[in-house]
This record gives sequence, C-alpha cells and structure tokens, in this order.
Amino acid sequence: MTERLAHRGPDGEGYHVDDKMRVFLGHRRLAILDLDCGAQPMWNETGDIGVVYNGEIYNHSELRAELELHGHRFSTNHSDTEVLVHGYEQWGRELPARLNGMFAFAIYDERRQQIFCARDRFGEKPLYYFEGPNLFAFASELDALTAHSAIARNIDLRALQKYFAYGYLPAPWALFQGCHKLPGGGRLVYDLKEGHCRTDRYWEFFLEPDESITDADEAQLIEELRHLLRQAVERRLISDVPIGFFLSGGIDSSAVVRFAKDILPPEKIETFTIGFREASYDESPHAQRVAEQLGLRHHKTILDLD
Repeated sequence: MTERLAHRGPDGEGYHVDDKMRVFLGHRRLAILDLDCGAQPMWNETGDIGVVYNGEIYNHSELRAELELHGHRFSTNHSDTEVLVHGYEQWGRELPARLNGMFAFAIYDERRQQIFCARDRFGEKPLYYFEGPNLFAFASELDALTAHSAIARNIDLRALQKYFAYGYLPAPWALFQGCHKLPGGGRLVYDLKEGHCRTDRYWEFFLEPDESITDADEAQLIEELRHLLRQAVERRLISDVPIGFFLSGGIDSSAVVRFAKDILPPEKIETFTIGFREASYDESPHAQRVAEQLGLRHHKTILDLD
C-alpha cells in the first residue's frame, strides 16, 4: 500500500507493526519541516500514542508553546507532526478544531485501543477508508487503499451515478464498494475492541450573508482582508526546504507573491508558470509582467500539446 504512495512521499518510509492488536501503520514522507527528526510514525514519550500524517500545521509553533505550558515535553525542536501527538494527548477528539493547516492524519491510541482520524476543514488533504468484517483500512489515495489484499475493486454503482451527475465524487462516496472518503471537517474513531467506526463533523461551512454590512464598512473590510491574506501567506512560508510559487498573473496568485515579497528577501522567491502555444489560454505573458515588476526570478515552461 505504501509503495503506491511513493510518488507523493519520495523522501522516506516508516512502519509500525503491533501483532497483538493487529494494527499496521505505514508512511511515505515528503520532508518539509524538521528534515532530520520528522520521520513517521511518530510517538509520544511512552510509545503508546503514534501518528501517521500528511500535510502541514501552520500554527504548530503556537500550539507547541501552549502544550509546553501544560507540561508536555517535545523531543524535536520544530516538528509539526509531534504537535499532533501531544495535542491528541491534551485535547483528544477536539484536537482538529485547534489546527490551522491542511492535513489528514491517523492516530493510534493503544491505551484506548482505537484509531482516530481527521481531515482538514475543506478537505485539501485526502483520506480514504474501508470498513468491513474484521478490517478497517485507510490511505491518502484510493489506489493505495485498494492495494490491500482484502479490498476488491468492485464498482459502487451509486457512486458512479454521482460521478456522472456532478463530475466528481462528493464525500463520503468513493468509487469502490465498501470504500469511503472522510469529508472535509470530518473525524472518525475506529474501536479496535468492538470492530466498528463512528464518524462526525468537527466543523462545517455555512454561507450566511451579513445584512448589517453597508458600503461604509468597505475600507475596514479591505484592511481586514489584507491582514488575513498576509497572515495566511506568512504561515505558509515556514519550511526547511526552498519555496516556489505558481504564478498565473491573475489577481489571486499575484497577490500571494506580492505579500510573500514583503516577508521574504526577493532572492528567496522563485515563481513558476506553465504556458501554452495557443494564445487564447496562455497566461504566461501576464505572469512574466508580474514577476518582472516585483523583481523576482521567474521560470516558464511551454506545454506543447502536439
């Protein structure tokens, strides 16, 4: 199963086997933070709570400081993965609501004899799972999940109908029978003793217009948006490896790069664009102009569909 994920995790692999509880964890790593000490599965001091995880926790430094005030002791100096282990010890199922980031993780709690899984609010990081007689399995790709010898690739016809209706598969549907996607903002507990799982939502998006806002609030809202966007960009610049930016020249990517320039020296910012020979949908000239105006190193590749 982990071999099917090697393309997403080329920097390392790790495994844990608990023959007594029949729990098997595997992980493929893409190293971004704490390159030397961030290997997974990662465990607490007593070795009875461990995590496998994909993503980034952008507020891990603040959470680490809070957890240290509660008496937790960390063995790494800046691993966001270890924050999940101690955060689960401190807050249990309420941990996901405290996280600012993109993530999908599974925590093995040997003391409670359960597996706890969660996914970020909007489902940026994927998490698939299978529940059947005497088997619970999970993976971050459906192809990896169905590499398990006990999971057949039998098409779920209702899921196929939804794919044709929507053009994608909305959670919790997955393509194969018995397989599911954990929804964004969702969490799951699998009880190893009883052999069943429970799912619920720790967060759900609601679009509710605020009728109290008037044109007089526009200046304040602009400043709030500017503050939040800069904060979001700054959080995502925390990395132990070089950072690149996809740049189309449109409003969103240009704004992200502009805020990044306020935070990082220009020599540490490199932008990338894929252009097309068909001028009607080639955005590379716009990206080139933005990069030149901001004085950034820009890289362009032409995708020739012929």
